[in-house]
Amino acid sequence: MPSSLADGYDCVVFDCDGVLWSGGETIAGAFATLDALERAGKKVYFMSNNSSRGLAEFRRVFEAHGLGRFVRDDARVWNSLTAARHWFEERGGGGAAYVVGAPALKAGVAAAGVRVVEPEPRRGAAPDELADMAIDPGVDSVVLGFDKNYGYFEVAYAVRCVLENGAKLVVTNRDFQFPAQRGLKMPGNGAFVAAVCAAARKEPDAVVAKPEPYVLRKIIEDAGCAPSRVLMVGDMWSDVVFAHGAGADAALVLSGVATAADGDAWTGAMAPDYVVADLTRLLDPAPPAAARRLKRALAKLGAALPWSHVACVAAGVAVAALVGRRRS
Repeated sequence: MPSSLADGYDCVVFDCDGVLWSGGETIAGAFATLDALERAGKKVYFMSNNSSRGLAEFRRVFEAHGLGRFVRDDARVWNSLTAARHWFEERGGGGAAYVVGAPALKAGVAAAGVRVVEPEPRRGAAPDELADMAIDPGVDSVVLGFDKNYGYFEVAYAVRCVLENGAKLVVTNRDFQFPAQRGLKMPGNGAFVAAVCAAARKEPDAVVAKPEPYVLRKIIEDAGCAPSRVLMVGDMWSDVVFAHGAGADAALVLSGVATAADGDAWTGAMAPDYVVADLTRLLDPAPPAAARRLKRALAKLGAALPWSHVACVAAGVAVAALVGRRRS
C-alpha cells in the first residue's frame, strides 16, 4: 500500500502556472515537494500551456522561483511553444504559417523550417477594407497562440487564410483562463481560438498542447513508464483531459483556476482522480480514487450504451460492493 499519493506513480508531470507559481508568486512548498519526489526516484516533468517563452526564458522563470535545479534536462521541460515546434518538425517543416502569438512562438515555428508570415496589422480598419486586403496565398497553416495584442485584424486574417487558402488551423492550447495576481482569472488562449473557430465555422485541425495528449504521450515514451504509472498535476480541466487522453491519472490542485466545486461537478474525461489543496498534498497519504474512476467509467459507458444498460451496470457494481462489505 503506497504511503503517499505520489508513491503510487513512477513519473509525475506538473503544470506550472497555478501549480508551481501563481501571479508571479511561488506556491508554498513547491521546492520541497519537487525535492522529495526527486529524492524518491520519481521522474519529474513539466508541461505548461504558455507559448510566450522559449526554452531558455522558460528556464529563467524556474530559476526566478528557486526551482532551476529541477529543469536541468531539456527533455523534461515542455510548453506549448516546444509542442508546436515538434509538431511541425514531425511533418517535415516547409510551407508557410500565419502565427498569432508572441515573438518566441513565431521563432519556434520558424525553427521547424516553416516560413512565418507577418502581415502589418491594420488596427481600426473596417471589415470591407480587410476584405479587400491581399492575403499571402502560400499560407497553409494558421497557428493560434496567446497574444495580448490580439484583435479584429488577427481574427479576420486568420479566418481568410482558413476559408480562402484552405489553411490548417493549429492551436497551441484551449485554456479559457489563467491565474493572475490576487487570485484573479484572466482570459486565456481558448477565448481567441473560440473567436476564429466561430467565424471560420470549423474546429482546429490540431491542438498541439493541453488538453490534447500529444505531448504527454511523448513524455511517457521518454520516461519509459506505463501510462497508468504516470500522474499529471494541474489546476484546470485541460490538465485532467490531457492526462486521461494518454491513459494517465490526474490530480487537480486548487491553487490555481479550478475550485473544489469544479472537481466534483466534472464528469467523464474531465473528472479528476484526485482533488487536493495544493501540490504538497502529493506527499500525504493517498485519498481514495476508486469512486472518481467509477464515475468516469460510467460516464464513458453512458456515451456508448442506452441509459437503462448503464443503470443496470451501476446497480450491479453497488450490489457487489455491498456483498463484499458484508462478507468482510
